[in-house]
Amino acid sequence: EVTINQNPPVPSQLTVTPQQVGLLPGETRGFEAALRDQYGDPISGTVTWEATGGTISGAGQYVAGDAPGTYRVIARGPQNLADTATVTISPSTTTEVRYVDAQAGSNSNDGRSPTSALATLSEALRSLPGDGGTIRTKGTFSLTSPWSISKPVSVEAYGATTIQPGADIWTLVLIEDVSGVSLEGLTLTGTAGIHDATDLVRVYDSQAIEIRNLDLQDANGSGVAGARVHELTVQLSNFSDLGLSGVRADDSGVTGVNSHWTIVDNSFIRIDQRKLAGHAAVQSNGFSLNEWFWVERNHIENSQAGTVGIGLDAVTHAWVRDN
Repeated sequence: EVTINQNPPVPSQLTVTPQQVGLLPGETRGFEAALRDQYGDPISGTVTWEATGGTISGAGQYVAGDAPGTYRVIARGPQNLADTATVTISPSTTTEVRYVDAQAGSNSNDGRSPTSALATLSEALRSLPGDGGTIRTKGTFSLTSPWSISKPVSVEAYGATTIQPGADIWTLVLIEDVSGVSLEGLTLTGTAGIHDATDLVRVYDSQAIEIRNLDLQDANGSGVAGARVHELTVQLSNFSDLGLSGVRADDSGVTGVNSHWTIVDNSFIRIDQRKLAGHAAVQSNGFSLNEWFWVERNHIENSQAGTVGIGLDAVTHAWVRDN
């Protein structure tokens, strides 16, 4: 008979999970503490909690405080055991919202806040703070000058929205010198008599631009044109009856100025002349003007004379497939 003398188990390790979390002011997160003995087996014991910022209950439920910063959640157990988790509280990211109703003078904004909708796109943009926000649109807007967007903003329709020229103008929506703009759910249309080569959306000196679920039609120029643009996404949009091209990257004489463009899941119908994407009329000193184009899963057809294809002049690193 063999007798093995083993020391009785005692708590020897305390582990807190999760070890790191990021929260906004007022958000909650539950923490757990696991005790193990010297043999690595679970063991019971009393654990208490404390926090250097925010509050935590006896059950490990943490509530973030209002002050941004990095704080500690500490669990203490038997045998002077302790473990610490890190909590980072970020500033609140409340986004200001403006509702724009083209009929605001005689029509409410369906009970949405604010109670009185604004009447013009430019007024809505001006009323947002410098760090931008969200503009929700409804109605038909006839512009006598381009709607210039120069602050980070998300523009989305909460009702049927059409933007059209009310005068002989070159561009409907001008996105210039800004990072982080998205357009979604709008109809942009030209009319007979507007300038040749009018662009419904023109992006210039900008980055991180998203254009989704737009209906772009009846323009003598392009649906979307860009120069010196980095990270442009055009997705799930319809292009029809455009004179020059659906999406065009202008030449600028600088290497790599139009880069990381993603053009996927769109429908291009009745586009006359030239090319769908990546047109660069000038290639200066052998430098590529446009880099990193992804053109995939687009439906392309042309009911007018001529052939519409995907032209990528002076483009490096292009993926073109399933169109």
